[in-house]
Amino acid sequence: MQSIPSGGGTQEDIQRRREYLQAQRDKLVALKKREREKQFEKQEGESKSQRPKSARAAKIALTSPAESNLDQNEKQLAARRALAERLKQELFEK
Repeated sequence: MQSIPSGGGTQEDIQRRREYLQAQRDKLVALKKREREKQFEKQEGESKSQRPKSARAAKIALTSPAESNLDQNEKQLAARRALAERLKQELFEK
């Protein structure tokens, strides 16, 4: 690390200091850019595996789990009732 010139340094010292600080700034900017890219890639990789493939799946994912469970239970119950009704009709027709 270079020492900081005190008070009124020469033009040459000031120029060297300016170049040194600019180089340090460039290193920090590059480091932060790489860090952001890594973070973005990580987020993108995670979101690809979690992102729904269709609009229908997205709607289901956005609804609360309780609502989707109720919908599924209602569908199952309706299917069971329809099946029971059909079985009753087949049995009583004979």
